Amino acid sequence: MPHALAGSCDFVVSLDVLEHVAPPWSLALVHLRELLKPGGVLVLTVPMLPDGSTIEHFPDLAEYEIVTRGAERVLVNRTRAGEVQVFEDLVFHGGPGATLEMRICSLPDVLADLRGAGFVDVRPFDRPVPEYGIVWTSTEWPIVARAPGSGDGAPGDRTGGP
Repeated sequence: MPHALAGSCDFVVSLDVLEHVAPPWSLALVHLRELLKPGGVLVLTVPMLPDGSTIEHFPDLAEYEIVTRGAERVLVNRTRAGEVQVFEDLVFHGGPGATLEMRICSLPDVLADLRGAGFVDVRPFDRPVPEYGIVWTSTEWPIVARAPGSGDGAPGDRTGGP
């Protein structure tokens, strides 16, 4: 059953969020696309490497919790196969215990994963455009992507009349 917000948004902005969602992150991309109306636009930033592959810190995450062991926080995970994993040296954005980093993305993988989630016109900004407020650090590239439908011949295409 589709979520009540499915297909209701013209525009979704996700700034430095997706590195924190549990794997598989591709599912989050599919859900973002599903929120958009046909032809709707996603603007995305995520800290990432310019090349190489995305590094998933916890690829087998299933049932997990973050626990305190002495002065350290560790992640304890039980995989779908029942194996218990313990991860130390966790990276939190915003300070210890704030928001756990689940992955370090790579630009090529982000672009491919957006296309794999059904987005079209997937484009990273290749240069800052400060006159429009588009600036970023060397580890982030704003990316725009569109849900199919506006001139793509996809279901729900809004071209071709009032």
